Amino acid sequence: MPHVEVLSGEIVAHQIGFLGKDQLPYGFITVENQEGKHVKLKIDAYTEYETIKIGDYVCVHVHNLANTDVLVARDIVAATPFTTARSGEAETT
Repeated sequence: MPHVEVLSGEIVAHQIGFLGKDQLPYGFITVENQEGKHVKLKIDAYTEYETIKIGDYVCVHVHNLANTDVLVARDIVAATPFTTARSGEAETT
């Protein structure tokens, strides 16, 4: 089982395409975390999300793709700047 971490911050960029009859999202989002670091996350058919819109604050459950350095978003939950500022919590509003 992959190691899962929670990342929170603001979505500052995305490169997303919607594929197939179900319009499943594929691509990447970039989240700016509380330290100001930009983290690129892969989005695929297994990613569940409330939002992937630039400017939205989110809490994201991420893990590494197999034995690579690619970070994959598995669950993206809408949040507020206050929620994302809490250290170690993945609480949403």
